[in-house]
Amino acid sequence: LCDEEQITVTVTKRATTLTYNGDLTEQYSDVANLSATLLGNVGGSGIAGKTIKFTIGSQTTTGITDANGVAVAVLKITQSPIPTTYKVQASFTGDGSYFGNTDEKAFDITQENALVEYTGPEFVGESNPSLSSTPVLLSASINDIGDGSLAGIMEDGDIRNARVKFYDVNGGDLCGWLTPGLV
Repeated sequence: LCDEEQITVTVTKRATTLTYNGDLTEQYSDVANLSATLLGNVGGSGIAGKTIKFTIGSQTTTGITDANGVAVAVLKITQSPIPTTYKVQASFTGDGSYFGNTDEKAFDITQENALVEYTGPEFVGESNPSLSSTPVLLSASINDIGDGSLAGIMEDGDIRNARVKFYDVNGGDLCGWLTPGLV
């Protein structure tokens, strides 16, 4: 006859390591290539079929890990380049088999490339010597360079998000920051 023996088995979730390894800087209105690798801590092999959430500021997207544990996604940056430093976060919430994990790094959003041409009058004079100032209409044409004319610049931005400031020849401000309108 056999004596019965009772054994208690505790099943726990497995630990994970998540590493963000995508872009760390991108220009406003361009597409960021996001990538992260999810590994199991035992053996360090990739974990397939898991959803990774990518977050930059207020924008999010997701990717699914492949056989190597790599998830990729793209995200068109629509947030202001000011402040220039955001955080990019890759996160795995975990599931019944694995604990969740997060990796976060600094992410810089740079300003949109644009061509600026002053279109206002170049010379202004006043024929009345009793006047100490003359109003001048300041104007400029601002064009987005999102047509691929510069290497790596492929996406059009919204020029209404630009800010313009006029300076005199000595570097002094002539006005505060202005928001352009569409013509």
